[in-house]
Amino acid sequence: MKYILIDNLLNANEVDDGMFLVKAEVAGDTAEEEATMEFFSEGDMFHIKRHRPDEANAIALTDDWMYYDTENGMLFGYVFK
Repeated sequence: MKYILIDNLLNANEVDDGMFLVKAEVAGDTAEEEATMEFFSEGDMFHIKRHRPDEANAIALTDDWMYYDTENGMLFGYVFK
């Protein structure tokens, strides 16, 4: 599974007008070479910051992105409903 730490996302550098590029981390049995760079818009970042549960420190990049706690391996609600 790939995930992005929310702190890394919120501290990302802008690469284009309102677009940010963040490196995804890998967890579990996911191969390291599957790590990717993901684009986020300023609106995405605002939404994530405003709606994330206190327990979530990452976003799991599954079919539907979900808030994720890397310490406990717990998934929370969907990022974009």
